[in-house]
Amino acid sequence: MKQRQDTPSTGLSRPNHRLRLIVIGDISRHLEASSALRALAHESSRSDQVRFVPDVDTLDSRLKAMA
Repeated sequence: MKQRQDTPSTGLSRPNHRLRLIVIGDISRHLEASSALRALAHESSRSDQVRFVPDVDTLDSRLKAMA
């Protein structure tokens, strides 16, 4: 097994690109006000790295569907 190497300049481990971000909360009014946020949310929904969900129940049902 290959061991992770530290980055020479910082001594920190290399980033783990398999991390995911889940934003929980109703952002609809912010989406209406910001075309940049709308574009980010749209592009993010095309991948599984970042997800926007309105509440924890929605997150729970989406995670169960993935299992």
